[in-house]
Amino acid sequence: MQDPTIPLMWYAYLVGVVGLMISTWWMFRQRSELAQFATVTVGAWLLTPVALTPDIPQWAPAFFVLVLDGLFTDQPVMRVLWPMAFVWVAALILSLLARFAWQKWRSGKVPTPEPEPELES
Repeated sequence: MQDPTIPLMWYAYLVGVVGLMISTWWMFRQRSELAQFATVTVGAWLLTPVALTPDIPQWAPAFFVLVLDGLFTDQPVMRVLWPMAFVWVAALILSLLARFAWQKWRSGKVPTPEPEPELES
């Protein structure tokens, strides 16, 4: 039977990750390309879920499973690296496409300068 507090733990974790993503964006906001890359990277690495072990279907953040499995077990870490890499690359591609779409949409909305009123003497 599943623990009823697990969804609450995931919600708290999600709030923490969103806070880290906002902090990452805030640190790099002067360089928008770097801010986008760093924010997407933090989100993808920390939000990718993976099963704790092949035998236990309980899900956990892949980054922490990768670190803890690499340090304390003999489990192969490739089972965690592939989902993380796939989600990371997919998130980067989607964010890049969203950025291009946003720039294209913004370029179509160039404000036209209003003519200056003529002064009569």
